[in-house]
Parts: sequence; structure tokens; C-alpha cells
Amino acid sequence: MTGRGIDPTRSRIVLLGSASYDDEQLADVPQISANVRDLTAVLTDPGLGGFPGECCVTIPPQATGRAVGQILHRAANEAEDLLLFYFVGHGIPVGRSHELYLALHETAMDAVEYSALRFDTVRGTFLGSRAKNRVIILDSCFSGRAIGTTLSAGQQEVLGQLDIQGTYTLTSAPPNSTALVLADEEHTAFTGRLLSLLREGAPHTGPVVTMQDIYRTLYGRFTAERLSLIHISRRPARTRPQP
Repeated sequence: MTGRGIDPTRSRIVLLGSASYDDEQLADVPQISANVRDLTAVLTDPGLGGFPGECCVTIPPQATGRAVGQILHRAANEAEDLLLFYFVGHGIPVGRSHELYLALHETAMDAVEYSALRFDTVRGTFLGSRAKNRVIILDSCFSGRAIGTTLSAGQQEVLGQLDIQGTYTLTSAPPNSTALVLADEEHTAFTGRLLSLLREGAPHTGPVVTMQDIYRTLYGRFTAERLSLIHISRRPARTRPQP
């Protein structure tokens, strides 16, 4: 995800998404199953992502919050090069500050804080990892809330100056908007176009697809199709306490 190649064996990828939910207030989204299945296939394809299967973990859709946390912590501890977390599902703003929570299969809308995954907890896990490259991709409603500062079309040149010491966060929707699911498409709008990019590349990309390539290509495609715009940000690294 940088201007150089990633070492797959020293990387860890975690994918999470549930197509159905216990709470009737959370609509089922069948496309989520296809998202997770096909993105896993692309990432572990020897001719595409090239990541070994054991380095790419798909969390079971009915996993509890505790199980999700254990898997994320293990990946963060093991990753030395790339640490990547992909989430697809409902994003829920909670409380007066509208803090972002990520819905799990068991999430209850009358107790979101106790049954969903708090995004800031995920962020903290990433910032504590020794991985050189840390990437979070959120395909959810209100996912832009995960980003403090977003880049508009006129600021895209800033992306070329970003270093890799922090955590890149790529989201499918602005802070106050829902993510797109088009009825005639097998995947959600964001992940479907991400899959096309990873499979087919883009005219301006080289042999290594960078985060800048992904953002610029998806931004251009969403703009051309007049879809809601995606966002990207980089959180500065924090110094980890010494053991």
C-alpha cells in the first residue's frame, strides 16, 4: 500500500462483515457476503494480492465483540510490514458526539455501546502495532466520522506527500451520509469498484498499487458516476511506550 512492494508473509489482513443482524432495526445487506468473499479471494490470489491464506483472516460473520477484539490484537501484534483492517456493514453514530461504532451480528440498537465495535478502540489497536504500514478501510454508513480531516478534490496532491508512519483510513461515505448499495450490483458500490481496481488496475497505476492510486482512482470513478464521494486521511503516528 505504499510506493514499494509489501512483504506478504510479514503482513496481516483482517476482514469483517455480517450480512444479517439480530436486531430488526438493522437491515440485512446480502451484498456484504459477496464483498468479504471476493475481496479475500483477490487478496490471496497469487497473481493479484499474493498474501498467504494464513496471513489474511476473515472473521466469522457471527463473531462476538470479544472474538473480534482478540483477532485484531493478534494481527496487530504479528504484523511487521502491512496491517490492514477491512470492515463492511452498518456504521452507527452514538451519543452527543456521534462517535462511530461498527455493527456486529449481535449489535442491539438499544445498547450500541455494549454490543457494537467502537471504532476508536480499533484505531488504538492499530496505533499500538509495530507494523510499518497501517490501513483501515471502512465500507459503512457515516464512515467519514472515522476521519478527523478529509481531503477534497482540490487537495489530492497532498496525498503524494504523505509518509507511512501513521494510519491511512479510507472510507466509503462522508460523516453524515449513508454508504451506497445499488440494487442491480452484486457488491456494495464502494467495494465493487475497489475490487475492479484491484483486479484490473487503472491507466495511471504501476505494478504496485499504492493508497494514492486507490484513492484517486475510486474518487474519479465515484465522481464520474455521480455517487457519494469517498474520503481518505492519515493519522499521525504516536510513540509507543517502551517495554
